[in-house]
Amino acid sequence: MTSHVRMLCEGAMMCALTALVLLINRIFGGMIETAFPWLLVFPLLIYCVRHGIKAALTCSVSIVLLSLMLCTFTTLFYVLSAVLCALAYGSGVRQGAANRTLLWRTGLISFTSNLLSMVVLASLFGYDPLEEAQLLSELFQAGAQTIMQAALAIAIFSVIVCSLLQTLCIHFVSLLLLKRLGLPAHPVKKPQEISGPRWLGATILMIWVLYSCGIVIKLDTGMRLLEVGMMSACLCAAVYGALTLMCVCLRRGHPRGMLAAYVLLFVPVINLFLVLLGEADLLLQLRGRMM
Repeated sequence: MTSHVRMLCEGAMMCALTALVLLINRIFGGMIETAFPWLLVFPLLIYCVRHGIKAALTCSVSIVLLSLMLCTFTTLFYVLSAVLCALAYGSGVRQGAANRTLLWRTGLISFTSNLLSMVVLASLFGYDPLEEAQLLSELFQAGAQTIMQAALAIAIFSVIVCSLLQTLCIHFVSLLLLKRLGLPAHPVKKPQEISGPRWLGATILMIWVLYSCGIVIKLDTGMRLLEVGMMSACLCAAVYGALTLMCVCLRRGHPRGMLAAYVLLFVPVINLFLVLLGEADLLLQLRGRMM
C-alpha cells in the first residue's frame, strides 16, 4: 500500500515539474522549446527508471493531458517527443541496456522530431524555407534551383547536428541525475576507451575523395547528397580528433586541456586540425597506441 501511494505521489510530482517547465516556457515566449526542448525529458525519464514502463505510461498520459491545457500545438509536439525519448531511454536503463543502445534510441527519436519540425512541417513551426531560399537567392545573386539545393543540404545537416547535440545532452544529464539519485546507470567510458572502427575512417576518406572528384568533374546529380555526407564526415572526424586531443592532455597530466579540446571544436580553421587528427586516429588507431 505504501509503495503504491509513493508511486502516485512521485508521479504527481513529475507531472507538476513538467507543468512548471511548460509555464516557464510560456512566460518567456517559447524559449525552452526553441533552445532547450530536451529539458522536458528528465521528469518522466527518472520516473520510468524508478517505477518501470507501465507506471510511466500512466504518468505520460497525464503529462500529455496536462500539456493540452498549458501549451500550444508546437509545444505539444515537443512534449510528445520528450515523452517518447523518456520512455525509450528509461525503459532501456530499467532493462540494463548498454549506453550505445540508449544513444541509438534517443538519437533516432531526436532525429525524427527535428526532421519533422525543421523540414517536413516547417510551416507549422513558423519556418518558411521557400521565402528564406528566395532571400538567399537575391543576396548571393544565384539561381533559385541552386539556392534551394544548398538550403536543403544545410537543413539536413542542421537536423543531424541538432539531433546529435540533443542526444548527448539527454544522455549525459540523465547519467548525472541517475547517479545523484542512486539509480542504476552504466558508467561513461573514458576518452581512452572510446575507439572508432577503421572502417569508419575508410568511409570518411572515401566520402572526401568522392566529394573532391565531384568538384573537379562538376557533377550535378548527387552533389547535394555528397555535400551533406562531407559535412557529416567532417563532424564525425572532428569529434574523434577532440577525443584524441583529450587523451594527449590526460597523458601529459593536463586535465584542464580536455575543456580546451571541447572548445576548439567550435573554433573555425582550428577545428580542421581536429578533423585531420580524428581521421588519423580512425585509420591508425592512435589512442590505442597511447594506452
